Amino acid sequence: VYAELFARALGEELWRSPGNVPGLIRLLRAYFARHAVFGDLLRQHMQAIFERFHFALQHKRLSSRAFELLNATLRLLPPDFYHQYFQTAVALALARIQAKKVVEMEKELVISLSLFVHLQQDPEALPGVLERIQPGLLPTLLTRVWLPSATKVLLLQRRKVCVVGL
Repeated sequence: VYAELFARALGEELWRSPGNVPGLIRLLRAYFARHAVFGDLLRQHMQAIFERFHFALQHKRLSSRAFELLNATLRLLPPDFYHQYFQTAVALALARIQAKKVVEMEKELVISLSLFVHLQQDPEALPGVLERIQPGLLPTLLTRVWLPSATKVLLLQRRKVCVVGL
């Protein structure tokens, strides 16, 4: 029953309606929180989860929800679940920001990257990801996006994540 519900929650037709997406992300978060029980199911569907991230990222009204999904993935799942998809997700987010400069999306990306840095054991994880996307990207990202956007984060808890991520 849970496997069927999970597969249905990742169905493309449900994600086309923006009103469904917050509930779908909450449902996915519940599965992520129980990754010890649903580990095999989650591993089988990680590509579909990141496809939904990409879909939401490209949708004007759902871009902040895309980062909500990414943050839930980072917070609740072990790195080996999402490791192979994270670099692509960051590259897609950076391309979207470069194509259309949206301050809110920049803030959400900074929060997600800060969360990634905070939760990783390896301090070179994010610099490595950024270097594989484009050599020399880290200094540019820090000066043009990260530092200006981190100052615009209003919620205290998110601001703390940004500070720890730096």
